Amino acid sequence: MYQATRLFASNLNAKMAQRFYNLVLLPRVRNDINENKRLHFALYQALKKAVYKPAAFYKGILLPLCQGLAGTTDLSLSYIVLGGEIVSFGTEKRKRIRPADVAAIVGCQQLAVRHVSLDLDWHRCQESHLGGQVHFSAILVDTSEKGLSGKILKEAKEQQREMQHERDEERGAVAARKAFAAVAAGQLNAESSDSEDEDAYDPYRDDDHYDEEVVEISAEDEKAMAMFLATDAKPQRTLADIIMEKIREKEAKISHEMEEGRVAVSVGKILHRYTSGKVPKAFKIIPHLSNWEEILYFTQPEKWSPNAMYQATRLFASNLNAKMAQRFYNLVLLPRVRNDINENKRLHFALYQALKKAVYKPAAFYKGILLPLCQSRTCNLREAVIIGSVIQKVSIPVLHSSVALMKIAEMEYSGTNSYFIRLLLDKKYALPYRVLDALVKHFMQFTQEERELPVVWHQALLCFIQRFKNELTPEDKENLKRLMKTHKHYLVTPEIHRELLHSRDRGQQEDPSSNGARASIRTAAMDEDVRDFPPVDFMEDY
Repeated sequence: MYQATRLFASNLNAKMAQRFYNLVLLPRVRNDINENKRLHFALYQALKKAVYKPAAFYKGILLPLCQGLAGTTDLSLSYIVLGGEIVSFGTEKRKRIRPADVAAIVGCQQLAVRHVSLDLDWHRCQESHLGGQVHFSAILVDTSEKGLSGKILKEAKEQQREMQHERDEERGAVAARKAFAAVAAGQLNAESSDSEDEDAYDPYRDDDHYDEEVVEISAEDEKAMAMFLATDAKPQRTLADIIMEKIREKEAKISHEMEEGRVAVSVGKILHRYTSGKVPKAFKIIPHLSNWEEILYFTQPEKWSPNAMYQATRLFASNLNAKMAQRFYNLVLLPRVRNDINENKRLHFALYQALKKAVYKPAAFYKGILLPLCQSRTCNLREAVIIGSVIQKVSIPVLHSSVALMKIAEMEYSGTNSYFIRLLLDKKYALPYRVLDALVKHFMQFTQEERELPVVWHQALLCFIQRFKNELTPEDKENLKRLMKTHKHYLVTPEIHRELLHSRDRGQQEDPSSNGARASIRTAAMDEDVRDFPPVDFMEDY
């Protein structure tokens, strides 16, 4: 233990050394003291080595040891009188302490310092001088009982003299032990061959004046100390306890996951044949689990019935946030929809309803279905028409649609991208200028394109010009005219030229004279004579 303490104290930082002191060294020291009524010399040296990391020593040994006590007990106090009963602590060392702090040390506010008993060679301190710092052994009495002071003081002085006499006798025996220990340590040190040890320390060298005497503690002392010990203190945790606790937690987690997996498999079998009615209650709690993706995998979503997919979409869209719903749309709903369209050349009604339910989380719908579909560049026209019909029929906020439109415009081109651009433009949103500039840039990137563009591209350009011709700059219009010289369509291109010709520039006000002329034309009355009808020829009856 000594060698381990030296190794860990020199190689670990303060935080790690604190854990070693608290989990390994402190339990070992306390067990050795409780079993042998003394501490082994090597463990004593280990404690001294531990002090070389003082922060770890205090946090890992001293403070946890003190936290296990009900009150703070200072062994520098020789005698404490509590309610007339004398309690001896058998102190060995003294220190300077203010008498006014004694009550706080003991933890009892009802006690007051009534007398300070000094050593025999010191002068007597009166009550008027209790505020200073003196070398003393304090006596506390309960202020509620005043008749016991004389007897208590006399008994305390007698015990103090006896303890002083015992200490004087022990000093001679201690000196003899130190001499013999020094000789033994010198012989063992000569035989040491550890050349790799930097300080070449021998744990049995008695140059630190370690006292190996057995401390005799009387029953009264044990009883007095028990009054200040914690009654509900928890047992000291060791390193083995922490490791076993983690192993048990891991085993419990594995068994819990296995149980969840078995339940999910049984739920999946029900969803494979589900048509209508209530879904299993175990399935309803899946969105509330932190590992819902793993549990969902055990249910085999690719084998769910279309009606089960609709119920699952309703459940996850209402209970998950946008980010989690996006993952469900992208990993479960979108593959199932595309597979159904490719296999049956149409989409099941329940899956179509599931797509409409998915739009109620518009951010998740765009990020989990529409944008991945456009990025794949494998979307065929049938898939685009079916999913686009959902976009046409459901109202979607303008901000989400604006972002989706700009993202599609910045993607690498595919034919179906133009179809989705036209659908979003037909919803007649008031788009920001940033989105309009991105669309102009999207169309202008085809200036150097030599391939013949599909009709859906020309239709998207015509729709863009019709909706936002008055929000374009003169430079954008000139660029678009130059673009139409490269890519022409015999029906669409003339319409685009006509729209650009009868449009205003961005920020330009509408001409009021033209509006008045149009109004006069629209409101012009026709002069007619109701009595002047032309002759009408009737067919003769046969």
